[in-house]
Amino acid sequence: MELLIFIASFLHLIFPDLAAKTAYELFYSKVGQHTSVGNYWNDPHKQDMYLKFSVFLPYINNEIISGNSTDFKAALTSLDKFILIGGPNDGVITPWQSSHFGYYNDSLDVIPLNERKIYTSDDIGLKTLADHGKLIIIVKPFVHHLTWHTNPSESSSSISSLEFETPRNPSPPQVVQQLTSHIDVQVPDNASFPQFNCDGLRGDINEIESFMSRSDPGSEAEYHLQASKL
Repeated sequence: MELLIFIASFLHLIFPDLAAKTAYELFYSKVGQHTSVGNYWNDPHKQDMYLKFSVFLPYINNEIISGNSTDFKAALTSLDKFILIGGPNDGVITPWQSSHFGYYNDSLDVIPLNERKIYTSDDIGLKTLADHGKLIIIVKPFVHHLTWHTNPSESSSSISSLEFETPRNPSPPQVVQQLTSHIDVQVPDNASFPQFNCDGLRGDINEIESFMSRSDPGSEAEYHLQASKL
């Protein structure tokens, strides 16, 4: 799912000295690609670098064809319903329309889903779902990003108000797990990343390690950053 993050104040909680306009220097590097934010970072001004160095998002969105591309699309189109929920008061996901697969162009105008290539070319099956009445977009105002986690009733109430049959096939969460379970986002040891001067980011890297260890200890071993190798 394309929950894209570009300019949001929350970044300063974990990257206090990082500016959005230069964030690509960290996120499109070997270190940056070991963080979840780096995996999702889609800089509208650096699309060539995004496609070259991002090891997750352009693959799962079939912007880059891989051996799993057919499986990604087949898994998504097997859903009985694909429900996308987001709103203008999210405060973290930027632009908030990216909750619905909208995103910026290089002029920072938000392009809606139905005008983007990922939809018009049916790269991952969104148009197929829409053509069969299986794609549902919900705009939910006055809900902050963290509320979705702390008050699950916000999303459940939105979904329960919809009228559709209970799926007889695997539930959407199961299918989404199937969609993502084939992805290997390990950065190859011989990956060729651009060389940036990261001296000014060393404090940010320490903050990343600290943040990840306290927010989700179970993921620390998987995403631990080897700052000493910079």
